[in-house]
Amino acid sequence: MKVTVTVSNPLLNKAKRREMLSQVVQQSAAELERKIKETMLPDTRKEKPTGLTYRKKAITRRASKNLPPGLRRQKGTKNKIVGSEFHRASAPGQAPAVDTGNLVGSIRAQKTGEMRSTVSSHMEYAPALDNGAKAPSTRSRRRSSRFVGPMERLMGPHRGGMAARPFFKTTAEAFRPKFKKNIQDAIAKLTK
Repeated sequence: MKVTVTVSNPLLNKAKRREMLSQVVQQSAAELERKIKETMLPDTRKEKPTGLTYRKKAITRRASKNLPPGLRRQKGTKNKIVGSEFHRASAPGQAPAVDTGNLVGSIRAQKTGEMRSTVSSHMEYAPALDNGAKAPSTRSRRRSSRFVGPMERLMGPHRGGMAARPFFKTTAEAFRPKFKKNIQDAIAKLTK
């Protein structure tokens, strides 16, 4: 998943002008990267996730010999379960809720040419979150197969597909006027 920010104009031949515009393109790509990340991070997002809440894992402590009523031992260990960690997922149409931070950490802006920068994510599930995903076909897999691919892990045991959680393309489209303004301001400074 990636978005490329670029400028091409034959009037911008001079090296100093091209260098200045190249810096504006890089700065704009870095600003777009920041805005995409802000749509997902809990402190900066516009609305809180309203999707399902589920338990991630047990919070444990070292157990004494006698457990108080209501507490139980974790299987295979000497720990007692004292609580649980929960995660609230995003609802369809909302930006993805941060769970591990891997998706947010994978979004990067890189210079890919003189006046070209690309903002991308290398996570294999980023396009599925941004665009939504169809349920995996049961015909294409043999029933005896134990392979669980990225789409099966992402969608869980149900087979109804996943609605889009837009965060990448919508932010890039909303950023387009700001990018144009950044370029126009830079050209105005050059022509003074």
